Amino acid sequence: MIDDLEFNGEELTRAERFDAWMDMARASIMPAKLTSDAPLDCDSLFDGAMLGPVMLLSASAPPLKAVRTPRLITADDPEMYELAMPYQGQGILEQAGRTAVYGPGSLMVASTSLPFESHGRLVDGRLAFTKFYLPRKMVPIPPDKVERLLATPLSTSEGMGALFAKILRNMVTDAASLGDSDRARLGTVVTDMFTAFVAHHLEEDSKLPPESQSRTLFLRVKDFIRHNLHDPELSADTVAAAHHISSRYLYRLFQENGLTVRSWIRTQRLEECARALGDPVQLATPINELALRWGFSHPAAFSRAFREAYGVSPRDYRMRQVARAVA
Repeated sequence: MIDDLEFNGEELTRAERFDAWMDMARASIMPAKLTSDAPLDCDSLFDGAMLGPVMLLSASAPPLKAVRTPRLITADDPEMYELAMPYQGQGILEQAGRTAVYGPGSLMVASTSLPFESHGRLVDGRLAFTKFYLPRKMVPIPPDKVERLLATPLSTSEGMGALFAKILRNMVTDAASLGDSDRARLGTVVTDMFTAFVAHHLEEDSKLPPESQSRTLFLRVKDFIRHNLHDPELSADTVAAAHHISSRYLYRLFQENGLTVRSWIRTQRLEECARALGDPVQLATPINELALRWGFSHPAAFSRAFREAYGVSPRDYRMRQVARAVA
């Protein structure tokens, strides 16, 4: 396992890049036979971090062919699930008697405990991806059931898949700036979402542990709220109804996380308004119109709430932000 790693092929000579990239890949991923047809002068960027027990790897690199044999599994098996999310290019995975081609807009699950062969494919000369490695023991779904989804492209275009992909992308961006405790928390989020995502595809959502269901539901609720901030009628009742739960349960869900539904909705709306007020492109848009766009239907109430949160009126805040932008 790794703590943090970083590799930038631009810092090396052409003759050094390929060997350095291969050494990095071998050192950071489970044992596999690695080969590549990439040119020696290929550009490579490689980052990794530990999110508690979850490993995060992100790379823009030449395509590798990885073969994991029964012998290599016997020699060293970390007993993990690999979750791959490509941004550019394609991946090809052969495992559990299936072969799948996947690209942007999908996730792929593999297991380190079963033989596999995988390789990347350049599209428009690029291959970029993120992979997460989760300990199998942290996923409360029997391995034989998870294996039904191996080498099967899972869509991230809508619903839970879209939310999961969004969370994963944010983690790639945020991980480097976080401390150990926050990274460990993100590892729990990845594990919960992976578990819920797999259970959803297996149609076994109701069999998940209550704490995992609760944490996943909280993420889904917050995402729903963010996507509906523009609606003046957004409230605890409408949020609860959209998720087929009682308002009382929704209140408890937020209380368990040290929040209230009403204040969290208001905070999210105010943050969006503040971003809009500080955007030079929206300088000509009336303040009341911006407020209405984010769910504040009463100008006076918006002005009071904004001043309470930011210490100045929306107009003064906008003037200060614009002054900073042109300074």
